[in-house]
Amino acid sequence: MASTFIAIMVLGLYLNSAVAETHYRFPGALWAVGPALLLWLCRLWLATARGEMDDDPIVYSMRDWVSWIIGACVVAAFVVATTGKF
Repeated sequence: MASTFIAIMVLGLYLNSAVAETHYRFPGALWAVGPALLLWLCRLWLATARGEMDDDPIVYSMRDWVSWIIGACVVAAFVVATTGKF
């Protein structure tokens, strides 16, 4: 679980750097990715603790409708960040 939170922290540090501003037209949209990934990863941990997880988390994620919605939100954030249009 600690690696989950550290990965989100590293993403936030990247988004706060000048490098992100040079790669994206609107890097502020990428701030939505952190909470979305945190929600998704914590949800996977909770499903594992409850015994609902299959052997493969990829298979579980492909069958989970919430994972699809979170994935669509992450893709939308990247589209907005690269194009700069809402």
